[in-house]
Amino acid sequence: MKEIVTFEPSNTIVVRFPKEASPTQVDEMSGSVRRLSEGLDKIVLLADLSKIENIPPKTRESMTKSFLPSCEKVAAFGAGSRISVLGTLILKMLPQVKKSRFFETEAEARAWLDESKKEKR
Repeated sequence: MKEIVTFEPSNTIVVRFPKEASPTQVDEMSGSVRRLSEGLDKIVLLADLSKIENIPPKTRESMTKSFLPSCEKVAAFGAGSRISVLGTLILKMLPQVKKSRFFETEAEARAWLDESKKEKR
């Protein structure tokens, strides 16, 4: 999963979804997110959904079972309307996600995540 999941100091994990993620890929991404967030008090997640075209039922199931550790905020960007609806439903099923929003651009998503970092200072 080279460069699909990356860490940005101080607490941002970036996940760039492929065109169509399989349950195995979701499990691998999940493991990467958990490893990168080890030892961090709180994380925020930036999800690039600009390439994803489909989230098959088995992949959705995998996402709801194992995708995220405790996460202050999830900012997703680049999703079409169908993927945004599916993503919203998936995120609502994840009790470890405190807040989430969808944005058209990466800049808007990053700005929203940065607001929370400023609020905590």
